[in-house]
Amino acid sequence: MIIESLNLFYHLSCFRCYVCKMTLGNGTRGTDVRVRDSKLHCQSCYSSEESGLKFSKVLG
Repeated sequence: MIIESLNLFYHLSCFRCYVCKMTLGNGTRGTDVRVRDSKLHCQSCYSSEESGLKFSKVLG
């Protein structure tokens, strides 16, 4: 998976929330993810931590 706007690249099997390990999306374009320190977060885990961090959509 590629998050082009942040220049980040992940294996599909690694495309999981850093905190709760939940799989993010199903490998499709446009999946919403949150990124903190180059680590992926689901919306729930991201929201439970302090805000002001980058948000991006997966491009493919």
